[in-house]
Amino acid sequence: MITAVLESSPLRRLRRGAAKEDGSVAFEFLLWFPIFLMIFIWAIEGAVLMSRSTMFDRAVERAAREVRLGGLVDPDTGAVSRETFVNQICQAAMVEGNCNDLVAIEMLPVDTDAWGGLPLGPEGGAACVERDAGGDLIRPATDFEPGIESQLMVVRVCALTRVLFKADSPNPFVYRLPTDDEGGVYVSAVTVFVVEPS
Repeated sequence: MITAVLESSPLRRLRRGAAKEDGSVAFEFLLWFPIFLMIFIWAIEGAVLMSRSTMFDRAVERAAREVRLGGLVDPDTGAVSRETFVNQICQAAMVEGNCNDLVAIEMLPVDTDAWGGLPLGPEGGAACVERDAGGDLIRPATDFEPGIESQLMVVRVCALTRVLFKADSPNPFVYRLPTDDEGGVYVSAVTVFVVEPS
């Protein structure tokens, strides 16, 4: 009777199916593919953020060079304006969205007699544009003093940029960066220059 039960059709098929290894590759693929896909996406996101940061640094350096050499002077006022400086950065940095609203800039002379410290923003560096709970932009109050000839100047610029995925994701390239409530990431640059005599 036992042999009759073992040789019955459903149990025999079940035993033969358990012995097959046809689906083992598909199982391993389903197990490892999401992990490799996540690492690939993280690497792309890290590369995008790094290229944005590099382009932003380069744009700030170029704009500071123009100020140093007297190239961004507004003919009406005879001085460098915040808008002209931000426009110069936005043209070279390729920040997505409305760049003028997403960039906060601070230009201050450095007191070379006392070498006093500069006021720091909320993250210990440049003050950045923030978003409130409703998504509205809050622009920080920053100083913008173009300086006079032979004066040492420091420029701190911060831009709010988007990431491919929310910044609260476990992406190791993003999770330590300062973020806002909407998942945007702050990219900042600092440069120092001396205003050249004319």
